[in-house]
Amino acid sequence: MSEINATRTNIMAAVQMRRQVVTLPVTWMAVSGALFFAFPSQALTFNLTYDASTVGAPAGFFTAFQAAINFYQSAYSDPITINLQVGWGKINGQNLSPGNLGQSSTFQRGNLNYDQIVTALVNDATSADDATAVASLPAVDPTGGATFVMANAEAKALGLMPANATGLDGYVGFSSTAAFTFDTTNRAVAGKYDFIGLACHEITEIMGRYGLGQNGASSGRYSPIDLFRYSSPGNLDLVPANGAYLSIDGGNVVINTFNGTGGGDLSDWAGQTIDAFNHNISLGQKMNVSAGDMAEMDVIGYDLAIGSPSLRISSTGPNSVVLTWSSPVSGFALQTNADLTTANWQPANYTISTANGTNYSTTIDLLPAGNLFFRLLHP
Repeated sequence: MSEINATRTNIMAAVQMRRQVVTLPVTWMAVSGALFFAFPSQALTFNLTYDASTVGAPAGFFTAFQAAINFYQSAYSDPITINLQVGWGKINGQNLSPGNLGQSSTFQRGNLNYDQIVTALVNDATSADDATAVASLPAVDPTGGATFVMANAEAKALGLMPANATGLDGYVGFSSTAAFTFDTTNRAVAGKYDFIGLACHEITEIMGRYGLGQNGASSGRYSPIDLFRYSSPGNLDLVPANGAYLSIDGGNVVINTFNGTGGGDLSDWAGQTIDAFNHNISLGQKMNVSAGDMAEMDVIGYDLAIGSPSLRISSTGPNSVVLTWSSPVSGFALQTNADLTTANWQPANYTISTANGTNYSTTIDLLPAGNLFFRLLHP
């Protein structure tokens, strides 16, 4: 709580983040010199259905799977609902493929072209990684007119499907005979597989972490992730090959190396590090979601939940106050309104300054009398 002088004007700010159709009202109000903060947030939502096979699953299975779901619901802020059916020993009522610890089956949106994909990615860009990624996209379709497909969930995140479209977006299933640890506080247990890491792996495939291979290596179809799959700087890997890697800056910086053609999903990691997105899970190891994994999901359409800006307000005298905040994103704008009972928000002609790209400030002129309401917007 901070102290300010607001003897002539009550000041309320509302912060609206990202989506034009979603209002995220972060408010503060100066009342008797006291400044109060309230930060509601938007979040990704999973709507889970456990099929009949899960009747025989251990209690730890449900707790551990929910822990993986909670991680993604808190990590990304896309205001969408992903409808997911979960099985134990089965997927969509069928036995898992022999040897599989986990398996996914994803409903997808098809018949998209390169220009549509680029437009969706550009419109969805909110982070520094997004800005780098979209800047790296070729001006001309590198596939020569191929068809693109993507997971329904990803299409929701990119605004290409209604955010709360009904119907399943995919299935996941997990082995009922494998030695798993479901312990949320001890995921590295000798002789057991980290179930939470495995669940994180399968969930992100439903979210759209797939492309070459899952689409059919000879199908000629691509997905957004394939636009960041490189064989060398400046050279996209559009044919299944060993040594391809994820890069968001045109192939210069390697985030991780994709799985090769020897078996398994080509959009998994080859396993050079211990990682939840590896094509194989390691016994006795905690399979964490890495920073590279988070960046990957970010650039293919999911918005990192950066939280509301750290907002501060201070008096500069009787006629103005200074609003300052910190945020890793840019593109803020201010609007003002004299009466919250109306929708008459007007662009404010206040200059927003930044010293280093993350710390921002602007000076707000107070009215001679009455109320002044303002909100900080991010596109």
